This record gives sequence, structure tokens and C-alpha cells, in this order.
Amino acid sequence: MSARYLLRPHIGMVHEPGPPLRTHLADLRRGPITTLPGASAVILHVALQVEVDTITAEVARLTEADVDAIRESVREHLEQLVESAFIELVSTDR
Repeated sequence: MSARYLLRPHIGMVHEPGPPLRTHLADLRRGPITTLPGASAVILHVALQVEVDTITAEVARLTEADVDAIRESVREHLEQLVESAFIELVSTDR
């Protein structure tokens, strides 16, 4: 199964390239604004651009980190974004 993350329909996002790099997310129905600093912003940005199975490798490439060293952190960040209802995982299979 191919899949990728998408912003939920009710989420607004503003990306500030920095420095410092930050991304602001808000539930437009009720708020509040959440700010993702640095690595968290990179993970979200990448997750919205590539297929799920390439997220960690792309984050590692952009941050010059070891894939194995960041794998768990990337997974945890994505889980938190899903649990907070900012993003959702959708199938890209047709």
C-alpha cells in the first residue's frame, strides 16, 4: 500500500523558513495555534511532500542525520501530529 500524510481539512498552516525554522498549525474551527520548531517543522514539511516509506530518509538527508538515529523520533513526531488531528494518513493507491 502506498500512503502519504495530508493536512486535515480544518487545519491552517504557516511555514516560516527562518532562521529559526518554524511551522505554525491551528485548528481553524477552534484553535489554538501550535508552533513546531526546527526538526519538528522539517518532519512535518517532508511528511506532506513524500510517500510514507521515504519520510525518514528524506529528513535524514535534509538534516544530515543518520537514518537509524532519527527513525524513532520521526515516528513519534508523526504519531503526535496524527493524534493531535493535524494530519491524517491516506492511501495513494488507486
